[in-house]
Amino acid sequence: MANREVNRESIAAWIGIDWADEQHAVCLRESGSKQYEASTVKQTPEALQDWVNGLRKRFEGRLVAVALEQSRGPLVCALMGCDFMVLYPINPKSSARYREALYGSGAKNDPADAELLVRFLEAHQELLRAWYPQDPQTRKLQMLFAAQSICWSKWAAAYYHKRIQKGQRRQAVLRSLAYRWKRIIFRCWKDGRPYDEERYLQVLEKRKSPLVQQIKVVKVTPGWNSCAQIMTSPEVEARIRLRKNTD
Repeated sequence: MANREVNRESIAAWIGIDWADEQHAVCLRESGSKQYEASTVKQTPEALQDWVNGLRKRFEGRLVAVALEQSRGPLVCALMGCDFMVLYPINPKSSARYREALYGSGAKNDPADAELLVRFLEAHQELLRAWYPQDPQTRKLQMLFAAQSICWSKWAAAYYHKRIQKGQRRQAVLRSLAYRWKRIIFRCWKDGRPYDEERYLQVLEKRKSPLVQQIKVVKVTPGWNSCAQIMTSPEVEARIRLRKNTD
Protein backbone atom coordinates (compact mmCIF):
# COMPACT_ATOMS: atom_id res chain seq x y z
CA MET A 1 0.00 0.00 0.00
CA ALA A 2 1.22 3.42 -0.83
CA ASN A 3 1.54 5.97 1.97
CA ARG A 4 0.66 9.56 1.13
CA GLU A 5 -1.13 12.51 2.71
CA VAL A 6 -4.91 12.57 2.73
CA ASN A 7 -6.88 15.79 2.44
CA ARG A 8 -9.42 15.91 5.26
CA GLU A 9 -11.94 17.59 2.97
CA SER A 10 -11.92 14.54 0.68
CA ILE A 11 -13.02 12.20 3.49
CA ALA A 12 -16.75 11.45 3.48
CA ALA A 13 -16.82 9.55 6.79
CA TRP A 14 -14.66 8.56 9.76
CA ILE A 15 -14.88 5.00 11.06
CA GLY A 16 -13.45 3.09 14.01
CA ILE A 17 -13.52 -0.71 14.21
CA ASP A 18 -13.07 -2.65 17.44
CA TRP A 19 -12.23 -6.25 16.55
CA ALA A 20 -13.86 -9.20 18.35
CA ASP A 21 -13.95 -12.94 17.64
CA GLU A 22 -17.65 -13.18 16.76
CA GLN A 23 -18.54 -9.64 15.69
CA HIS A 24 -16.87 -6.26 15.27
CA ALA A 25 -18.06 -3.06 16.94
CA VAL A 26 -18.17 -0.16 14.49
CA CYS A 27 -18.49 3.56 15.10
CA LEU A 28 -19.06 5.97 12.21
CA ARG A 29 -19.28 9.74 11.97
CA GLU A 30 -20.23 11.27 8.66
CA SER A 31 -18.24 14.37 7.75
CA GLY A 32 -20.23 17.47 8.64
CA SER A 33 -22.25 15.61 11.27
CA LYS A 34 -21.79 15.60 15.05
CA GLN A 35 -23.54 12.26 15.49
CA TYR A 36 -21.61 9.03 16.12
CA GLU A 37 -23.38 5.95 14.75
CA ALA A 38 -22.75 2.64 16.50
CA SER A 39 -23.27 -0.74 14.82
CA THR A 40 -21.87 -4.28 14.69
CA VAL A 41 -20.62 -6.50 11.89
CA LYS A 42 -20.46 -10.27 12.21
CA GLN A 43 -17.09 -11.94 11.76
CA THR A 44 -17.88 -13.63 8.45
CA PRO A 45 -16.67 -12.81 4.93
CA GLU A 46 -20.27 -12.36 3.77
CA ALA A 47 -21.20 -9.92 6.57
CA LEU A 48 -18.02 -7.92 6.07
CA GLN A 49 -18.60 -7.74 2.32
CA ASP A 50 -22.20 -6.58 2.85
CA TRP A 51 -20.97 -3.88 5.23
CA VAL A 52 -18.38 -2.67 2.73
CA ASN A 53 -20.96 -2.65 -0.08
CA GLY A 54 -23.32 -0.61 2.11
CA LEU A 55 -20.63 1.99 2.76
CA ARG A 56 -19.76 2.18 -0.92
CA LYS A 57 -23.39 2.81 -1.84
CA ARG A 58 -24.06 5.26 0.99
CA PHE A 59 -21.03 7.46 0.28
CA GLU A 60 -21.04 6.88 -3.50
CA GLY A 61 -17.49 5.58 -3.57
CA ARG A 62 -15.96 8.62 -1.83
CA LEU A 63 -13.08 8.08 0.55
CA VAL A 64 -13.75 6.90 4.08
CA ALA A 65 -11.06 6.89 6.78
CA VAL A 66 -10.93 3.73 8.90
CA ALA A 67 -9.07 3.41 12.20
CA LEU A 68 -8.31 -0.05 13.59
CA GLU A 69 -5.68 -1.60 15.80
CA GLN A 70 -2.62 -2.58 13.79
CA SER A 71 -2.43 -5.99 15.48
CA ARG A 72 -5.59 -7.06 13.61
CA GLY A 73 -3.76 -8.46 10.60
CA PRO A 74 -6.62 -10.44 9.00
CA LEU A 75 -8.99 -7.47 9.14
CA VAL A 76 -6.38 -5.11 7.71
CA CYS A 77 -5.68 -7.67 4.99
CA ALA A 78 -9.39 -7.98 4.17
CA LEU A 79 -9.98 -4.23 3.91
CA MET A 80 -6.86 -3.62 1.84
CA GLY A 81 -8.83 -4.53 -1.28
CA CYS A 82 -11.48 -1.82 -0.75
CA ASP A 83 -10.70 0.91 -3.26
CA PHE A 84 -12.48 3.70 -1.35
CA MET A 85 -11.06 3.04 2.12
CA VAL A 86 -8.01 4.71 3.64
CA LEU A 87 -6.79 2.58 6.54
CA TYR A 88 -5.10 3.93 9.64
CA PRO A 89 -3.66 1.05 11.71
CA ILE A 90 -3.18 2.38 15.25
CA ASN A 91 -0.83 1.02 17.87
CA PRO A 92 -2.97 -0.45 20.72
CA LYS A 93 -0.71 1.23 23.28
CA SER A 94 -1.37 4.62 21.68
CA SER A 95 -5.15 4.21 21.86
CA ALA A 96 -4.90 2.97 25.46
CA ARG A 97 -2.86 6.01 26.48
CA TYR A 98 -5.29 8.27 24.64
CA ARG A 99 -8.18 6.81 26.65
CA GLU A 100 -6.29 7.13 29.90
CA ALA A 101 -5.36 10.75 29.20
CA LEU A 102 -8.87 11.88 28.26
CA TYR A 103 -11.19 9.43 29.98
CA GLY A 104 -9.27 8.16 32.98
CA SER A 105 -12.33 8.01 35.20
CA GLY A 106 -13.59 4.68 33.84
CA ALA A 107 -17.16 5.99 33.99
CA LYS A 108 -19.98 4.26 32.12
CA ASN A 109 -20.41 7.25 29.80
CA ASP A 110 -16.82 6.98 28.56
CA PRO A 111 -16.70 6.23 24.80
CA ALA A 112 -16.53 2.62 23.61
CA ASP A 113 -13.34 1.40 21.96
CA ALA A 114 -14.68 1.85 18.43
CA GLU A 115 -15.71 5.44 19.14
CA LEU A 116 -12.39 6.08 20.84
CA LEU A 117 -10.58 5.00 17.68
CA VAL A 118 -12.68 7.42 15.61
CA ARG A 119 -11.95 10.30 17.95
CA PHE A 120 -8.25 9.43 17.98
CA LEU A 121 -8.18 9.39 14.18
CA GLU A 122 -10.05 12.68 13.88
CA ALA A 123 -7.69 14.38 16.34
CA HIS A 124 -4.42 13.04 14.94
CA GLN A 125 -5.13 12.08 11.32
CA GLU A 126 -2.37 14.29 9.93
CA LEU A 127 0.21 12.55 12.15
CA LEU A 128 -0.80 8.97 11.28
CA ARG A 129 0.38 6.93 8.30
CA ALA A 130 -2.38 6.35 5.77
CA TRP A 131 -2.57 2.98 4.04
CA TYR A 132 -4.28 3.29 0.70
CA PRO A 133 -6.17 0.51 -1.06
CA GLN A 134 -4.37 -1.94 -3.31
CA ASP A 135 -3.98 -0.94 -6.92
CA PRO A 136 -6.41 -2.35 -9.53
CA GLN A 137 -3.83 -4.84 -10.84
CA THR A 138 -3.36 -6.37 -7.38
CA ARG A 139 -7.11 -6.63 -6.82
CA LYS A 140 -7.52 -8.26 -10.23
CA LEU A 141 -4.83 -10.81 -9.39
CA GLN A 142 -6.63 -11.67 -6.16
CA MET A 143 -9.88 -12.19 -8.04
CA LEU A 144 -8.07 -14.27 -10.65
CA PHE A 145 -6.53 -16.45 -7.95
CA ALA A 146 -9.92 -16.91 -6.30
CA ALA A 147 -11.46 -17.92 -9.64
CA GLN A 148 -8.67 -20.39 -10.39
CA SER A 149 -8.90 -21.94 -6.93
CA ILE A 150 -12.42 -23.13 -7.75
CA CYS A 151 -10.86 -25.47 -10.30
CA TRP A 152 -8.59 -27.31 -7.84
CA SER A 153 -9.79 -26.60 -4.29
CA LYS A 154 -12.79 -28.61 -3.10
CA TRP A 155 -13.81 -26.16 -0.38
CA ALA A 156 -13.43 -23.16 -2.72
CA ALA A 157 -15.58 -24.87 -5.36
CA ALA A 158 -18.18 -25.75 -2.73
CA TYR A 159 -18.21 -22.20 -1.40
CA TYR A 160 -18.53 -20.69 -4.88
CA HIS A 161 -21.36 -22.94 -6.09
CA LYS A 162 -23.27 -22.66 -2.82
CA ARG A 163 -23.29 -18.88 -3.05
CA ILE A 164 -24.18 -18.88 -6.74
CA GLN A 165 -27.11 -21.23 -6.01
CA LYS A 166 -28.37 -18.69 -3.46
CA GLY A 167 -28.55 -16.08 -6.22
CA GLN A 168 -25.49 -14.02 -5.34
CA ARG A 169 -23.63 -12.22 -8.11
CA ARG A 170 -20.49 -13.94 -9.36
CA GLN A 171 -18.21 -10.95 -8.79
CA ALA A 172 -19.46 -10.57 -5.21
CA VAL A 173 -18.87 -14.27 -4.56
CA LEU A 174 -15.34 -14.09 -5.95
CA ARG A 175 -14.56 -11.05 -3.78
CA SER A 176 -15.79 -12.91 -0.73
CA LEU A 177 -13.80 -16.00 -1.71
CA ALA A 178 -10.68 -13.89 -2.22
CA TYR A 179 -11.14 -12.51 1.29
CA ARG A 180 -11.28 -16.03 2.73
CA TRP A 181 -8.09 -16.95 0.87
CA LYS A 182 -6.32 -13.87 2.20
CA ARG A 183 -7.14 -14.91 5.76
CA ILE A 184 -5.91 -18.45 5.11
CA ILE A 185 -2.69 -17.29 3.46
CA PHE A 186 -2.07 -14.78 6.23
CA ARG A 187 -2.38 -17.56 8.80
CA CYS A 188 -0.03 -19.79 6.79
CA TRP A 189 2.50 -16.98 6.68
CA LYS A 190 2.10 -16.33 10.40
CA ASP A 191 2.57 -20.04 11.24
CA GLY A 192 5.44 -20.44 8.78
CA ARG A 193 3.89 -23.38 6.92
CA PRO A 194 2.64 -23.88 3.33
CA TYR A 195 -1.04 -24.27 2.54
CA ASP A 196 -2.29 -27.86 2.80
CA GLU A 197 -5.68 -28.52 1.18
CA GLU A 198 -6.30 -31.81 2.99
CA ARG A 199 -5.41 -30.29 6.33
CA TYR A 200 -7.80 -27.39 5.77
CA LEU A 201 -10.60 -29.80 4.80
CA GLN A 202 -10.02 -31.62 8.09
CA VAL A 203 -10.28 -28.31 9.94
CA LEU A 204 -13.60 -27.56 8.25
CA GLU A 205 -14.93 -30.99 9.19
CA LYS A 206 -13.77 -30.59 12.78
CA ARG A 207 -15.52 -27.22 12.99
CA LYS A 208 -18.65 -28.77 11.46
CA SER A 209 -18.65 -26.14 8.73
CA PRO A 210 -21.80 -25.95 6.55
CA LEU A 211 -19.46 -26.42 3.58
CA VAL A 212 -18.70 -30.02 4.52
CA GLN A 213 -21.86 -31.46 2.97
CA GLN A 214 -21.40 -29.37 -0.17
CA ILE A 215 -17.78 -30.53 -0.47
CA LYS A 216 -18.93 -34.16 -0.60
CA VAL A 217 -21.01 -33.59 -3.73
CA VAL A 218 -19.06 -30.90 -5.56
CA LYS A 219 -16.67 -31.86 -8.34
CA VAL A 220 -13.56 -29.87 -9.17
CA THR A 221 -12.66 -29.82 -12.84
CA PRO A 222 -9.04 -28.71 -13.17
CA GLY A 223 -8.11 -27.37 -16.56
CA TRP A 224 -8.02 -24.20 -18.58
CA ASN A 225 -11.51 -24.49 -20.09
CA SER A 226 -13.33 -24.87 -16.76
CA CYS A 227 -11.42 -21.99 -15.18
CA ALA A 228 -12.04 -19.73 -18.14
CA GLN A 229 -15.80 -20.07 -17.72
CA ILE A 230 -15.53 -18.53 -14.25
CA MET A 231 -13.29 -15.59 -15.13
CA THR A 232 -14.37 -12.40 -16.82
CA SER A 233 -13.57 -11.95 -20.50
CA PRO A 234 -10.65 -9.48 -20.00
CA GLU A 235 -9.07 -11.89 -17.54
CA VAL A 236 -9.45 -14.76 -19.96
CA GLU A 237 -7.85 -12.77 -22.76
CA ALA A 238 -4.97 -11.77 -20.50
CA ARG A 239 -4.45 -15.41 -19.53
CA ILE A 240 -4.46 -16.47 -23.17
CA ARG A 241 -1.84 -13.84 -24.02
CA LEU A 242 0.27 -15.00 -21.10
CA ARG A 243 0.03 -18.62 -22.23
CA LYS A 244 1.01 -17.65 -25.79
CA ASN A 245 4.02 -15.70 -24.55
CA THR A 246 5.26 -18.57 -22.41
CA ASP A 247 4.57 -21.43 -24.84
